[in-house]
Amino acid sequence: MSSSTGKININNSAPSAQTYNASDWIINTAFLPNGEVAFASKDGATFLPSNESSACDVWSKTEQVSESLVPVNPWSTVTSDGCTPLREGHYRGVDCVVFIPNGRWVVSASADCTITLWSTKTNKPVHSLIGHRRKVTSIAPSSDGKWLVSGSDDCTMRLWSLTSPGWSRILCEVKSAITCVAFSLGEKYIVCGMNDGTIILSGKDGYIVRTLIGHDKKVNSLAFTPDGKFMISGSDGFNLIQWSIETGEYSYFNSSSYKPNWIKCAAFTPDGQLVSGSNDNTLLVWSREGNVVKTLTGHEGYVSCIAVSLDGKFLASGSSDRTIIIRSTETWEVLNTLKDVGVVTSVAFSPNGQFLVSGFEGSSCLDDTIKIWTIPTSVNE
Repeated sequence: MSSSTGKININNSAPSAQTYNASDWIINTAFLPNGEVAFASKDGATFLPSNESSACDVWSKTEQVSESLVPVNPWSTVTSDGCTPLREGHYRGVDCVVFIPNGRWVVSASADCTITLWSTKTNKPVHSLIGHRRKVTSIAPSSDGKWLVSGSDDCTMRLWSLTSPGWSRILCEVKSAITCVAFSLGEKYIVCGMNDGTIILSGKDGYIVRTLIGHDKKVNSLAFTPDGKFMISGSDGFNLIQWSIETGEYSYFNSSSYKPNWIKCAAFTPDGQLVSGSNDNTLLVWSREGNVVKTLTGHEGYVSCIAVSLDGKFLASGSSDRTIIIRSTETWEVLNTLKDVGVVTSVAFSPNGQFLVSGFEGSSCLDDTIKIWTIPTSVNE
């Protein structure tokens, strides 16, 4: 409850109301155990009711009110004014950003054909990984933080050492641009999706274990179920496919409430719900049985990327409408909409839940193509 008039009205079940006056805006209120109300004003004063019903006594006054009298949504304090742009690492747009599991680095993949490792302590680039000949479309770290896999428009998938940055090897070279990459749970397989709809499973030695054929158009996303037994892939072919990792058998996600659209991104929550984003500006929440249980709106452009926090509490979605929407995965309520950003291509939460990183399209080194948003500690309490 707040007021820009310096007055606050208290309405009880009776028709009458009480009005308390303050010298500045009312910014927060709270009820006391005895049923009376206390409130804080913008000028730093905290008021308690006096014996007169229409007046208040100043209880304390500081430079500013440092603590709220009532709980507020901590995500509301996250704004573009408080984020940190990462610069000097790329001269073109960023297609993918990830955190290394130990939180030491942010890694970005760019249309300038390079991969950059950024220190999360200094927000400065510390390594540039060079090897791809065309745009790097996707990157994914191993769970132990020792390896990074990348895919590119040059039709190659590379494996990079993060313990000896700069070392890499080509895992596979194919006939179509690679659009997304991922490690399977347990790192038994490295997976890549391609522009022609094909998906390849390989080992770290580059041996191709299995080729998955089911999509007929560009594969945009790969996501593994929490138990690691199945993989979900989304494509421009208007479908989601669930694959058995061990057998390669697959089935299509079907739902009478699902309106086919390009699937741009997908991710699982820890409890096994799948969330997908598409080009109709919506996100869909799917049950384990493959049915749509919730449609999430709010974006005014296609949903390009989504990320779930490690604790599973929050979902971030980025869009071509130049916004990032943060939601609770418990209620799917919108907690904040981050604006004043570029066309969002990628989002990721830090392992400790203290940061959100986002990547953006860009045409020159003058554009901010990566931003780190600080998440209030109260969010994770």
